[in-house]
Amino acid sequence: MKQIISNKLLMSLLIYISSSLQALAVTNYHTSAAEAFLKSFSQNERLSLEEASQYLAINSYGLKALSARISGAENLTLAIDNNTQDYRHAIDICLPVAMELEGDANDVISKSLSFLSESGNVSIDIVFGANNTAATATPDGIILALESICKDVASAAEAKLILLEYIAHEVVHVFQYRNSKRTNFNFTLLEISLIEGTADYFSEIVMEKSSELQKEREAYGAKHEKMIWAEFSKKMHGNDYFPWLYSKPESNMPNDMGYWVGKSIVKRLYERAPNKKQVIEEILVLEDAKNILHRSFYQN
Repeated sequence: MKQIISNKLLMSLLIYISSSLQALAVTNYHTSAAEAFLKSFSQNERLSLEEASQYLAINSYGLKALSARISGAENLTLAIDNNTQDYRHAIDICLPVAMELEGDANDVISKSLSFLSESGNVSIDIVFGANNTAATATPDGIILALESICKDVASAAEAKLILLEYIAHEVVHVFQYRNSKRTNFNFTLLEISLIEGTADYFSEIVMEKSSELQKEREAYGAKHEKMIWAEFSKKMHGNDYFPWLYSKPESNMPNDMGYWVGKSIVKRLYERAPNKKQVIEEILVLEDAKNILHRSFYQN
């Protein structure tokens, strides 16, 4: 009798775990926009103005989210004409991988939501943009623009790794959006660095390995940490992001070292915290960046 009860309990537990994972999984993974782009591009490796207009008119969550950055059909055709090889390379290497990635993407999202103690659907839309955005997130989900993501990708295996790293990073942003209580999105350098650094750090935990996307920043940061903090801390409470974010530094410092600073602060706080679930919640909401920095003891 005890064995029968034990088996029933085990079966119930397995059903519960399975249903929970299904609830956490991505329910909207789309490559239809990217496939539509392929059909037009493959004719002569460019899009006419009419074809670009038709492409942008596709009822795609991702294309709508990127509409301001794509900036219309004319700008899109110009981007394609000026960077044809980037689009060709992404079509040849990354698009076939993206079209087979749904199961792996579901796994990454499920692991991320489990780690973040979150739930709900997360859409992923694979598109081609105007060669000025690799990935972005909204409260609804993630958009990946292959022509930008895949520029330096050399193989299908590398494409799979990079795409999953982007998904693990951007899904953190999805829940930062959903948890935020802010009405003012004029972030200080410290705040935006913590937002980006959180996504970098949490994505590495979920992926259980060091990120290829962060490799250059990690190497530079390890060698120049004191200098970086001395310069970053002078500007961190202001709204001037140069040269730390979204711009090319004039020195030999890698791009976006603000990500690394934010990651270093979040990592220090997370590793010190006895209640890691509570810290994750606080970091996602990010009501008080100064308090997070203070409690991390990073500046000491």
